[in-house]
Amino acid sequence: MKLHVVTDPSPIALAASDLARAASAVVCTPVAYARFSIGGGEAVEAFHGLAPGEAEGPDGEAVRAFARLAALQTDPLAIADLATAPGLPPSLQHERTQWRWCGGVPYFGVDGHVTGVVCAFDRVARSGGKPALERLAALVRGFDPQAFEDRSRLVAGPEDERAFATLAFLAGGVARELEERMARIADGCEALRAARGGGDARVTTAALSRDAARALELLSHLRALVEIREAA
Repeated sequence: MKLHVVTDPSPIALAASDLARAASAVVCTPVAYARFSIGGGEAVEAFHGLAPGEAEGPDGEAVRAFARLAALQTDPLAIADLATAPGLPPSLQHERTQWRWCGGVPYFGVDGHVTGVVCAFDRVARSGGKPALERLAALVRGFDPQAFEDRSRLVAGPEDERAFATLAFLAGGVARELEERMARIADGCEALRAARGGGDARVTTAALSRDAARALELLSHLRALVEIREAA
């Protein structure tokens, strides 16, 4: 299948670019990738977080290799750590790429066949990631490239509308997780007071530290989304 890196403003290219950016924000990873079949044995692809030169190097090859694996699945696919996962294709072996964690979801067309894939990549291993991939899968299920193309032709100012809809969705998802994390931090503080310095207190303190770090990360992502919207 022949691939085209997104460099043109066609609706399907913009759709791929939006989904790549959305995947990066929803899963909280530095790099993401989206690909759609466009017929005739061709596809359009978009990277978020990789420069054009990097997209053609070992890291880009690893992204495409994992995307091919994810497109063969019916459910979200995640590799917790490329450094320890067995049976990987050569381009995904950890000595050849900076990626450690990979997650992706297939995109099903109206005919029920997989016609695309959306993936996210991190430079550190992750023990989980399933909830984030489930949120990404929900986003991908609700996306219709054809409707996107029709709207872009009929609605005045499609760029602003597209940016607002995408960022509103992402900001809502980040805000919900941030709210959950802050609630857990508050509950942990109460548990810490009750434990009064025992062994359980040390465990609770460690959990609070992790939640606080994650909350700060989510705040950073939320601020970035707001800044993007203000610049649009």
